[in-house]
Amino acid sequence: MESLFRFRVLLEPRGFLRIIEFFLAVLMFATTAGYSSSVVYNITCLNYEFEKKYEFGYPFNFKDYDEVCVPSNATGGMKVNAYPGGKASFFVAIGVLAMLYCIATLIWYVIFEVKFIRFDLIPAADLVLTATFALFFFLASCAWASGVSTVKYWTTFENIKTNFYKNVCNTPGTKCIGVTPASYASLNASILFGFLNFLVWLGNCWFVFKETTWFQARQKKQEPQTQAEPPPNDI
Repeated sequence: MESLFRFRVLLEPRGFLRIIEFFLAVLMFATTAGYSSSVVYNITCLNYEFEKKYEFGYPFNFKDYDEVCVPSNATGGMKVNAYPGGKASFFVAIGVLAMLYCIATLIWYVIFEVKFIRFDLIPAADLVLTATFALFFFLASCAWASGVSTVKYWTTFENIKTNFYKNVCNTPGTKCIGVTPASYASLNASILFGFLNFLVWLGNCWFVFKETTWFQARQKKQEPQTQAEPPPNDI
């Protein structure tokens, strides 16, 4: 069985880290793609109480905020001039692609690597792709951190009141009260998982590099130098 399936590679740093990378990638895109929340607020005016619930979530295509305390013939809503959905989609896409790459490389390590040990380009390609994913994790996490700030800004009641209901809430006799704030725990966790992915993939580059011919050639160059060192002179 050992000759067909090399499971011990999963105990080596590159294999073990690849398993960790798989779970981190899943957590990264799941906490983003599965996110939804809402903010609830009350506006009392004209002897009426309007309770509004604004729901939002992935892919963060913000809908309009409802108008209140306006003439009955008013139509339409108030638009949100922001679109963090592009950053969210990029972040999720990197996570999904990384998860698929982890599955592919683990299958390669366990089943096929021992059969194609002479294919020197495979370890080199693995190194390049691992480093590329590390770079994209950093870029996607930075972009999504900015996107999360945008989401928080447009869904916090104080900012909602300032941007959309300022005139209404400043009218004498009108009350504007935030009831239930939105929860951002999942979004904060997604950013954390994004940067953790960057660190783990960056660290794994070293262990993947050790499987390449570049590392092996460097080791061979160092061996003669070590052997050529003369013994210390006896005094």
